Amino acid sequence: MITHSTLMAPPWWLALLLAGCVSIIAAQFKWLTSSGAFSATIVGGLIYWLGGMNALAPLIIFFVTGSVLAAITRKLRPRSRQSQFCPRSAAQVWANGAIPVIIVIYIAFLRGHVPEYRLPNLELLYLAALSAVNADTWSTEIGLLLGGRPRSLRTWRLVSPGSSGAITAAGLAGAVAGALALPIFMVRLWQLNAAQLVLVSWAGVIGALADSVMGASIQAGYRSVEGDDLCDIKPSVDARRVRGFRWVNNDVVNLLTAIVGVITALILMKAAANLFGV
Repeated sequence: MITHSTLMAPPWWLALLLAGCVSIIAAQFKWLTSSGAFSATIVGGLIYWLGGMNALAPLIIFFVTGSVLAAITRKLRPRSRQSQFCPRSAAQVWANGAIPVIIVIYIAFLRGHVPEYRLPNLELLYLAALSAVNADTWSTEIGLLLGGRPRSLRTWRLVSPGSSGAITAAGLAGAVAGALALPIFMVRLWQLNAAQLVLVSWAGVIGALADSVMGASIQAGYRSVEGDDLCDIKPSVDARRVRGFRWVNNDVVNLLTAIVGVITALILMKAAANLFGV
């Protein structure tokens, strides 16, 4: 895990340099905006410096798989309004990466002050946060890729593909696949046992489901005077907010999704204290 990394963490300047190089390449592929690349350099550099490759690897898997899935969706579903791929902005980078960064900083602060055996559960919280946002990303992209009209969790009516707060069978399958993918990829590197793998996967699934529920309830939704479809971003001056809170946009929901993943993992640890030594 993070505290027993097989690859030593580099000096801070080298971590930032390598993260910056990767971010520049990602920006060339149009996976990141210029501000997104700067933020990704900070996020990736901090995680690599404080947690080593063991901490950086799941972050890379999340970013690369999500970007590749989005690119595939854009190519195979070019006519879909919702499949128009937009590079990740700084706000999106921090929405997905802020909680993992906070956890890694906290672990680094505790290291040397508490016994090593107390840290692995905190490390699982890091993986749970990433599993939740990964499950949400895969759910969205696979749902769009495989098609089907989603139903709103608010009204259970059919809505446009890609609408916030709506689900499809393909999207649910994508959420499960995304939640499973991250811990499965990390089994050997992190030496995860069966209980840890199940915990992280469940945290990812619950986080993705919570994202849909929040999208249907507290996330702001706008409707223009001419149109019937809800939009996450106010499309015109005349558009009115018909759902949620003005300050809760998709980035806020993504941040809360990571938090739900962490809380879910904590609850599961408490429920199975004998397996996790809580």
